[in-house]
Amino acid sequence: MAEYYDPKDEKFGLISSYLYRYFAEPFLYRYHKLIVSEILNYNPSKILDIGSGTGLLIKELSSKTEAEIYAVEPSKFMIDIAKRRLKKEISSGRVKIYQGSSRNIPIKGKFDLIITTFSFHHWSNKFDSIPYIMNFVANGGLFLIFDYDNDYGKFKNSHGLSSKEFPETIIKGYEVNFKHLPRSILEIILKNPEL
Repeated sequence: MAEYYDPKDEKFGLISSYLYRYFAEPFLYRYHKLIVSEILNYNPSKILDIGSGTGLLIKELSSKTEAEIYAVEPSKFMIDIAKRRLKKEISSGRVKIYQGSSRNIPIKGKFDLIITTFSFHHWSNKFDSIPYIMNFVANGGLFLIFDYDNDYGKFKNSHGLSSKEFPETIIKGYEVNFKHLPRSILEIILKNPEL
């Protein structure tokens, strides 16, 4: 079996996946409503969610859009929870879940919107992953990173991001915008330059 985690990544095993579901999800639900609203502003038709976790955001998103939704998650335990939660959406063919990571996306094709929500801060090689991920962005498409806002948030911590963290060498080849959303959420918008 392939190893989808980098040795330095924060890993979610059986116990941590269920703890996440029962303790973090109630807290995240209110953030997800805001993020889904933001995603729908882009009117996507084909979405890839990297680090999709237990499928909570996908459940909300799939109820608001007819877009095809693909999910990539390194934890088989998180995938098990997501598959139970999204049983109806998966059986209809609108949602597809794969084991993979920000460095190993096992899907062919391009997406008009790639998202990662409250996951980017867990990646030990987050900036090295960006060029690889951008290969999956369709012409005119976007890669959106949603995480806790360490620029304006009340609490600055390792489970958040600051716009100042993005090295100039990584973002140099892309159009990048930083958007500070309500509830201390930072949205980072990356776009390939027009060809």
